[in-house]
Amino acid sequence: MTSERFELERIDFLMLLFIMYIFSCSYIYWTGWGRTPKIERARLDGTGRNVFITNGIQIPNGLALDESDKKLYWAGKDLNGYGIIEAVSLDGLNRNVIFRRSGYNPFSLDIFQDFVYWSDWEKNAVLRINKTNGGVDEVIVNGVNKPMGLKILHQRTEIHGKNL
Repeated sequence: MTSERFELERIDFLMLLFIMYIFSCSYIYWTGWGRTPKIERARLDGTGRNVFITNGIQIPNGLALDESDKKLYWAGKDLNGYGIIEAVSLDGLNRNVIFRRSGYNPFSLDIFQDFVYWSDWEKNAVLRINKTNGGVDEVIVNGVNKPMGLKILHQRTEIHGKNL
């Protein structure tokens, strides 16, 4: 067993909040709330573990992949306590803020067509916003107490990965 694989197995699961795998890209991504909040990634076989994002995040909650645009989105709170949704290309470049407002606490999110959908613990709602330019958020479902997981289901062609 390589040292990288060993380290991946030693993740502090108490600090691990959200994990997702991207089969078509052969990576797994996860968020951590420890002393240094971060988003990490590794190959599906456990090798190549690295810290993907560390600067400017406080509480990284949910992760979502936009396979068509090759971007990773995450939701949570920033260093000032604002609700935030950000995106970054899968090479770690071109990071941008899609949404940043006080009075919000995005928890889980998903991408569908031109929108980012998210569950929000302060609004007790599911909302959406344009994934490219942000703009005004739109409430989709209201009155849901601490909505957790969110997944958009639609009949669409799935992108299949390659065999390792």
